[in-house]
Amino acid sequence: MSDFLPEQWRQNVAAVILDAADNVLLGTTSGKSPYWHFPQGGVGKDESLRDAVLREVWEEVGIPPEKCTILASYGGLRYTYRHKNKKSERWVGQEQTYFIIRCAGVQPVASVKAQSDEFAELRWVPWRQLTADMFVPFKREAIIPALEAFFPRGCTDLSDISSRLSPLRYVYAAANSLSQYPSADKSLFGGGKAEMVAQMADLARRINRAQRHTYTGRLMVLLVGLAGAGLTNALRHLARSMDPLHTHAVQPRSSCEVTLPAEGECTLLNVTPHAHFIAATSETEDADLQTVLAQEHKWKEQGVSVLKIFLHVSYAEHCKRAELPLSPKQWQVQLSRAETMLSASSSSAEPWYIIPSDCRWYRDYVVASLVAHVLENQA
Repeated sequence: MSDFLPEQWRQNVAAVILDAADNVLLGTTSGKSPYWHFPQGGVGKDESLRDAVLREVWEEVGIPPEKCTILASYGGLRYTYRHKNKKSERWVGQEQTYFIIRCAGVQPVASVKAQSDEFAELRWVPWRQLTADMFVPFKREAIIPALEAFFPRGCTDLSDISSRLSPLRYVYAAANSLSQYPSADKSLFGGGKAEMVAQMADLARRINRAQRHTYTGRLMVLLVGLAGAGLTNALRHLARSMDPLHTHAVQPRSSCEVTLPAEGECTLLNVTPHAHFIAATSETEDADLQTVLAQEHKWKEQGVSVLKIFLHVSYAEHCKRAELPLSPKQWQVQLSRAETMLSASSSSAEPWYIIPSDCRWYRDYVVASLVAHVLENQA
């Protein structure tokens, strides 16, 4: 009797491999097949998605991990198996994360040697020529959104793909207003809340591995936002993704009570002078802003790196969530003070990130993604 469970999806990774000229590597399983495929495969137990995709690239097309640079990923995409697929007895289909990977020294095709019999033929295709009808029809429900994410209509080159499809896209520019950062944006993920479960588990693996083995800095993660942005819940969800032996998740009565992180540790904080500045009266604005800047300067002098995250929520969501919603006039005043604070305290070394927070699970995903990025790249 089958042990199939409804809504059980096989975790899978796929590699969109670019050469130096932005051609994409495709393979076909048979000389008679009109369809092409990206290298792809299942994720092993306790294997991270990134490790899995690099392994698949090596096993299927013979490109070693040291020649691969992961530029971006796009996850949460599903396609259902055809009934004749032998895997359909166990799974509904695949839940995929696509990675776009730059590979050095692998052009032309003659230099790519398959490590398995997965592909009968390989071909480099200019990225502008990729179309969904090149791929097997039943996979297109995942292929189409992946192609749209990596190669959107109107895209002229791929130079910005790393910043466009990573949490770095939410970095704050001092010349901008918060209205230029959509609070309902969900552009870094192709699925919904159900698909997010596996993604958050993978982020927890990455964060824990960095904290335990490679990260040696001292990191302060600040969560700031107006009422209703979900500061407490965001801190709680982030803490669940981090190694408890190297993390302090605190909600002090004041920033003065914060215990600074030691080497290799992180402190998560959502009560800061920044929040006080946003909520204070206009008569104390100058003094409150100086307190914000002085606190950040003090942390810097003490050797602490600060990851500054502003949880951006719409007024409509604020009214749904806040116990005592602000009037429209009060909201605009606090929003204006937030912009003043963001502009005054943002720098190239420690910028603010404006995270869309109308959707709670997307907020938590992006915050964890940003922390994983910082820990892995400051190791």
